[in-house]
Amino acid sequence: MANDFTNNPMILDTAGGADLIGLNASIRIRKIRWTAASGGVAADSAVLTNSAGKVLWEQFNSTAAAQFGYETDFYEPLRALGLKLSTLARGKVYVYTA
Repeated sequence: MANDFTNNPMILDTAGGADLIGLNASIRIRKIRWTAASGGVAADSAVLTNSAGKVLWEQFNSTAAAQFGYETDFYEPLRALGLKLSTLARGKVYVYTA
């Protein structure tokens, strides 16, 4: 599967250095959820940055669980200029926008 930006949430499963929503495009994030259906191991990680490379959100799997899920809610939306999924060990990252 490729990254899907057409829905809310956006479904991200392919990491890379390119902007996902356009260089310096404004985005407001309500929730980020990272899941792995199987194969998860300790030290798996996922990192979202803005266009400038500043880390907006990062998560590390600290267990040897085969399946895991982590989520972060933002009471006030997290505002960012641009969005990159710079690291994704496995699974999918769901980005819910406001």
